[in-house]
Amino acid sequence: MADLVLSAETIASLPSGKGVCHRLGKISLIIFKPADGSLIKVAPNTCLHMTQTLSPDVEDTGLMKCGMHNALLDPATMTYKSGPTFLKGMGKPVNEGTPQPTFSVTMNPDGSATLTPPEGFKSGGGGCSVI
Repeated sequence: MADLVLSAETIASLPSGKGVCHRLGKISLIIFKPADGSLIKVAPNTCLHMTQTLSPDVEDTGLMKCGMHNALLDPATMTYKSGPTFLKGMGKPVNEGTPQPTFSVTMNPDGSATLTPPEGFKSGGGGCSVI
């Protein structure tokens, strides 16, 4: 898959210190913009366990939550804080500390960012809602 580009306007509009869902064409992303102004973090919006979409936790914990089995992702570190509460041997194991694959981010002189997909990334993905 080719690189993606986030516009300078999109990056400027992101809330600092909070993970958000963002659609870029047909691709759903999780983006975290650090409050200290350091480089944004971007990951596919797909839970590693069974490829469901992650959404901001309704309890406003700052975590992203999988609506299927409640895995929690910390967008500041792009690692899981906990795995699914329901497993029964299905899907990939996701435990505390499991890293979410991330895009390589290169900031451009115009304030936009070029995103290089992680290995094995497939485009697509659902939307995002608060759960």
